[in-house]
Amino acid sequence: MKAVLGLGANLGDRVGNLQKAVFAVSQLPDTQVLAVSGVYETEPFDVLSPQDQYLNACLLVETKCPPEDLLASCLQIESALGRVRTEYHGARTVDIDILLVEGYESHTPRLTVPHTGILERAFVLVPLLDLFPTGEALGFSFGQALAQVDRTGVVPFGELFSEKGRKAMDRKVISVLETVDVATGERRVEHTFDKTIEAPNWLAPDTLLYNSGGELWFYTLSTGESTLLDTGTVRFCNNDHVISPDGKYVGISSGAAGDWRSAVYICPLTGGEPRRVTENTPSYLHGWSPDGKTLAYCAERNGNFDVYTIPVEGGEETRLTVAEGLDDGPEYAPDGQQIWFNSVRSGLMQVWRMNPDGTQQVRVTKDEESNCWFPHLSPDGRTVAYIAYKKGDVQPGDHPPQKNVEIRLIDADGGNTRVLVRLFGGQGTLNVNSWSPDGKRLAFVSYRLAD
Repeated sequence: MKAVLGLGANLGDRVGNLQKAVFAVSQLPDTQVLAVSGVYETEPFDVLSPQDQYLNACLLVETKCPPEDLLASCLQIESALGRVRTEYHGARTVDIDILLVEGYESHTPRLTVPHTGILERAFVLVPLLDLFPTGEALGFSFGQALAQVDRTGVVPFGELFSEKGRKAMDRKVISVLETVDVATGERRVEHTFDKTIEAPNWLAPDTLLYNSGGELWFYTLSTGESTLLDTGTVRFCNNDHVISPDGKYVGISSGAAGDWRSAVYICPLTGGEPRRVTENTPSYLHGWSPDGKTLAYCAERNGNFDVYTIPVEGGEETRLTVAEGLDDGPEYAPDGQQIWFNSVRSGLMQVWRMNPDGTQQVRVTKDEESNCWFPHLSPDGRTVAYIAYKKGDVQPGDHPPQKNVEIRLIDADGGNTRVLVRLFGGQGTLNVNSWSPDGKRLAFVSYRLAD
């Protein structure tokens, strides 16, 4: 079936956020982007407080995803790109609406198609005309409404993609699950997937756990087989998942029906309905204390992303960082004496560490040419692996996919930094601790675009 999506953005890198959203849609299973409208700069519409101007566009896709699943995927993409819902029609990094679906109508609280108010909104109708110059879109007539609506606040901004960008968008992502010997740097391809997989945890000598399509999968190294982990009704898992110290549970970060912002859950590794831990959202899990009692996570509260902890049983959360900007990726050292994390407070994203109560926050990496993300300590606590983006390739607070990056090692005392792997990747490559139990290898995901 064909569907029309409406896109909008007025926070951060507006063009970049729209491009990332379109690319993410193009990578959905059995989905192809057929056409992208021009981009238009528009005034905020029906808002409660002053906002910056929007960039809007429309997208024509062909997909085998049922409309409800397409909606869930769009909400996941919004969340992954940093959208936070704090007020009615509030400012957003990106907004993806299902406007029209060929041969389909819905009037439920969850999904209304055709989209509510489409005929009164010039910022929708003008880009829609780019896709359907006759004023008829998938059986929906909008030409008369466009003739009557006030278009003065809708200003052409340009094209979202160059010819090269459009060709790249048409190419599907190939995910390559790899392991590397940390002593020699020898890489070994374990499996190649014709879909996006992310963030392999190393559970046991022969078993990994990765996420793909909102689900978690076991991967057996000796057989090359993947097996789905039953996570009950929690089916929108992102790439922030952590194994419990006793190896019996996995901590999950996932949205849910009714609230698509990520919350933290705990699920048995034997499968079953997860138990929700954090009431507040969004929350992204990264650490589990060695004594099994406390979880550490990145969370947005009142517009700022900081590091928080919470008892495994749930309850009151404790804020550990208060610096302006993004603090992310908190992970406990194997002895539980420190929490390692990454912070943008110095101007670039760098690796930091602190005591478990948030005191004595110390910068570890002092790299003025790189943005350093997601420190992961080896089982013996002596070595830290992290991922590095070249300065200027990304904004300091951003860790997108499809970039040339490095996996680096640094001694836990802050010395002896060295490059272990250079690869095409980024988001999804090394989001979780992926050291092998014996500390001799790392698992990671590299990517390439299909020919």
